[in-house]
Amino acid sequence: MARERLERVLRDARREGANGIASRAYYRALFLLRGVDFGRADLPTDPAGLPGLEHAYFHRATGLHHLRRLVEAIPAPDREPVLNGTFVDLGCGKGRALHAAHVIGFRRIVGVELVGAFAATARRNMEALGVSGAEIIDGNAAEFSFPGDTRLVFMFNPFRDAVMRQVAANLARVPVRPVYVGYSFAVHLPALTAMLPDLEEVWHDPESESRVLRLPAAT
Repeated sequence: MARERLERVLRDARREGANGIASRAYYRALFLLRGVDFGRADLPTDPAGLPGLEHAYFHRATGLHHLRRLVEAIPAPDREPVLNGTFVDLGCGKGRALHAAHVIGFRRIVGVELVGAFAATARRNMEALGVSGAEIIDGNAAEFSFPGDTRLVFMFNPFRDAVMRQVAANLARVPVRPVYVGYSFAVHLPALTAMLPDLEEVWHDPESESRVLRLPAAT
C-alpha cells in the first residue's frame, strides 16, 4: 500500500508539476522508489585540484515545477520548436533539471558539469529513472560548444562573471534562433547581457529572481 501511494505521488506530480510540499513528497518518493540522489552537495574544498572551480557556486537542484514554469513562460508559437530542440543545463549537478526536462518532453537533453562526482551521480540518477537519452558532459561550461539546435539553456546561478562572459560568447555562435535562456537566481545577469545586448526579457519572477530571456535572430 505504501508503495502504491508513492507511485501515485509520482504520477500526480508528472501530470501537474510538483510545487512546495508536493515537490518535497515527489523527490522523496523518487529517492525511496528509485534510489536517486538529488540532494544538495557542496563543492570540493580544494580549487587547485580542479581548474575553474574558483568561479563556481555550490550545487542547487531545480525541480519539475520550477522548470515547467520557465518553459510555460516561452511564447506559445516558440514552445513546440523549443521542445523539439536541445535543452542544455550548465552546471547540471546531480541531474534534477535534466530529469525535469525529460518529463516535460524535450527531444534532446544535455548537461554540463565541472565536478566529476556530481556528473557521475547524475548519470546514475538518469539510469535509475530510465532517462536513456540524456548526455552528461564532464567539463567547464566556459569551454562548452553549444549544439547547433540548442533552444533552451538553463542555469541556476552556477558560476561567476568570468565563466558567464565566455558562455555568452559561445552562445552567440548558435546558428538557430531564437534561443531561450532560463536563468534562476540571476546574480550575474549584467555579465550575460553585456555580452549579448540583443537579449530580450520575456518573463521575470521577482521572488526567485528567475528570468526567461530570448536571443532573437540576427538582424
